[in-house]
This record gives sequence, C-alpha cells and structure tokens, in this order.
Amino acid sequence: MNTTSSYITISQSLTDFAQNSTSNGILTFILGSLFVLSIYHFLLYFQHKDRAYLYYSIYTFLIFMAYITKVETGFLKDMVSLTGITDKYGDFYRWTYNCIYFVFAVKFLDIWNVNKQWFKYILYPIGVLFLLGVLAQLFKSVFDYESFYNLFNKLYLPIITIQTIFSFWFIFQLKGRLKYYIIIGAIILFISSVIGEYTIRTLPLIDISREVGDFFFYAGFFIENICFSLGLGHKQKLIVNERDDVNKRLFYKLNENEKLKEAVSVQYQEKIDALNDQIKFKQEISDLRLKALRSQMNPHFIFNSLNSIKLYIINNEKENAVYYLNKFAKLIRKILEASMVKEISLKEELETSELYMNIENIRFSNEIDYSLDIDPVVNINNIKVPSLILQPFLENALWHGLSSKEGEKKITIVIRPINKNSVRICIEDNGIGRRASAKINNQKFTKGKSLGITITKDRLADFSKAYTSDFKIAIKDIRDTEKKVAGTQVIIDVPTEKIVSD
Repeated sequence: MNTTSSYITISQSLTDFAQNSTSNGILTFILGSLFVLSIYHFLLYFQHKDRAYLYYSIYTFLIFMAYITKVETGFLKDMVSLTGITDKYGDFYRWTYNCIYFVFAVKFLDIWNVNKQWFKYILYPIGVLFLLGVLAQLFKSVFDYESFYNLFNKLYLPIITIQTIFSFWFIFQLKGRLKYYIIIGAIILFISSVIGEYTIRTLPLIDISREVGDFFFYAGFFIENICFSLGLGHKQKLIVNERDDVNKRLFYKLNENEKLKEAVSVQYQEKIDALNDQIKFKQEISDLRLKALRSQMNPHFIFNSLNSIKLYIINNEKENAVYYLNKFAKLIRKILEASMVKEISLKEELETSELYMNIENIRFSNEIDYSLDIDPVVNINNIKVPSLILQPFLENALWHGLSSKEGEKKITIVIRPINKNSVRICIEDNGIGRRASAKINNQKFTKGKSLGITITKDRLADFSKAYTSDFKIAIKDIRDTEKKVAGTQVIIDVPTEKIVSD
C-alpha cells in the first residue's frame, strides 16, 4: 500500500513539474540550451567551414525566437520585456525553422553529392513554401491583409507533413549511420508533437493538460537537438578518421619509398630524413599557430558581441547592425592575422583595440568616450608588441571600472617614451576604482578570476627576452584633488630596443 502511495505521489510531483514548465525554469533551460547550441555551432562554422553548422545554428536560433515569448519567469522573460519581443512573428519563425530543418538535413547528409535529383525534390518545394510564408507575413504586417496569412497558416501543417514523409523516403535509402541522427531526432519530435496536440492529449488513455502537452513538445525539441548535435560531432569524427586514414596511407607510402631509396644510396636516405624532419617541424609550427589562435579567440566576447549586434537586428536597425557586423568581422580578421606572427606593430595593436572598444561599446549604448593620446616622438609603426596585450586591461576597465558607474565614462590610452629602450602605455579610466569593484564582485553569487592579465604578463615576459630591457606592469588608483578615487590607471612599460637586430 505504501509503495502504491509513493508511486502516486511521485507521479503527481512529476505531473506538477511538467504542468508548470513555462514558470519553473524548464522552458528557460531548454531555450537557453538551444541558444547556446546556436552560438556554439555558429562559431564551429568558422572553424570547420561546413555550412551544416551554420544551418543548424540558424535552426536552433529560430526555435529560440519562436518560443521565447512563452517564458513566464527568469532572465529570458526580462529580455523579452526589455527588447519588446512579441509573438507577432511567432508563426513566421515556426514556418522558417521547419524550412531550415530541411536545408540542414540535406547539407548534413550531403545529399547533393549522393543524388542531385533527390536534392531538388527535397529543397525546391521547401523554397517555394518559404517564399509563400514570407509573402503571407508581408501581407499581414505591411498591408494588414490576413486572409492569405490565415489560409497559408491553415495549409502549412499538412503541406510540410507531406513533404516530410516524401523527403524521409529518400533519406531512408541513404547509406551510412548519419541518417539515423536525423531520423531518430525527427521521430522523437514527432511523438512529442503528437502528444501535445489537443485531439491526442485529450484521449481517455492519455488525458493530459495543455501545459503537460507543451512540456512534452518542448522536451522533444531539446532531445531532437541533442541528437543533431551528436550527429554533427559524429560527422566531424568521420572526417577526422578519414583524414587519419589518408595520413596513414601516406605514411606507409613514405616508408616504402624510403626503403627503395635506401637501396639506391645513403645520401638519398639522409635527404629524405631531413625532408621528413622539415615536414614535422612545419606541422609543429602549424599546431602552435592553431593553439595560439584558439587561445586568442574569446568565446565569451564573441558571444556577447553577436548578442549585442542581434539586438540591432531585432530592433530593425539594419544600418547599425551592418556597421557593427563589419567592425566585428574586421576584428576577427585582425585576430586571425595576428595569430600568424609572433609580434605586431603598436599601430596595429591600437587599431585592434579600437575595433574591440567599438564592439563592446554597443552594450554601453555608445556612452564610453574612448580616445588615444600619443606623443609625436613615438613611432607606433616601428614599435613591436605581442598581439592583443591591451585587450584584457581594456576589458577590466569596461566591466570592473565603468559598468557600475553612473554618468560620464571615459577610457584613454596614453603613450609616452621613457627612453630609447622603452615606451610607456597607460590605460586610464574614470571608473569606480579597484576597491569598489572588488566589493561589488564579492557580492556576486558566482565569482570567477580572469586569467587574461596573468597570461598577458607571461607573454610579455617571453617577448622581453629578446630585448635589452624588461617589461613592467603596474596598476594604481587615480585620485582627484580631494584624494577620492576617480578611476584606475594601468601602466605597461614595453621594451623597444632589441638585443640583436633582425
């Protein structure tokens, strides 16, 4: 009897948990996970240059946009209120993410290279359906003509269902295991969608509320996208394995060639060994460059930058969005270029810092006055520095000094010569100071220590080994005439005279 009672209690608790999915954080967690997946795979697109990552990123982002207005509590609810997002385009987002789903599946399974006719049969109807959806939304939003919109919305589900069945007939015929990630994900979402439908969830054997049905629907989305993420990982693993197999075959071929050349002469063998060492050395250099690139690319900064630019897009500020996207692209290109060299000119470093400040300033509503004060004696074209040494200090000035400050916000970089062997770079802000910032940080629920400055010191120490003088870093408070804290100053002394000229 106790076992039965416990079972009923647990069942009721689970039902209550699902019943309040939009208010107890479940939907927030699911949508937050989808948003993270969207940004993560968007960045993977730049790394792997595979458009399947891009389409999947768009797919998860559109799901996020379609259901974000359903959230009843939490930071997503606050974001909806702050940005003014409404359910006005909810149907359009749902139409679009279903269309993007097909584009992602076709690219993920590489159907174009398998059968071009199948590719056309799957995507051409989807393209027409998408264009009709755009027209329907346009008629409703611009011309206030809802008849076509309502008709399209009514016919969309049966049309997309027929196209799904038709497309999966082709997918089932594909070879390989990748198709099962698409099939399993689609089946899970289909089952959860069916359970969420009114005509199904009200059957006597099911008989669940709309909220519980919604819970199954959202959970289906989450599980489906986990399947797709695993599928992308599996696909990348297959690519790596294929590359390793090619390398192994090349290695075996080289061994055979070496044996043949051994029979010809010892001299040829020595040359081959030298060539192999050179290849290995180049590979090590390539690996080091890749590691340097990964260390310089800050996923947190990229996430925030894209999120900020997204607000311009949401607010239909196209010119601002394009303007800052161009600056963001230029900054990323500079980071990529910097990863290919050991050091860059101070001029290039300042240009990169200015781009960084422009991007970060978006979230401060462009309130920050950023300026440079360079002594004319200093030739910033000839002075070399490690790339991105200023960024961690600028980030600290922004988020620890100025983010909590009311009123005027300033950051100034002052560059002065010390002597023929060194130049001084000062980063000054009129923020709240180190003590006030530390107090605020201690009150936060979660605390984290940034390693950016520590890494920068290590890089400068390594950089200075080739110069006649050492580097120095000092951080101190700026005080006004009344001895009150009026900001923070970071002083970086950079060596300029090399021990041995290049």
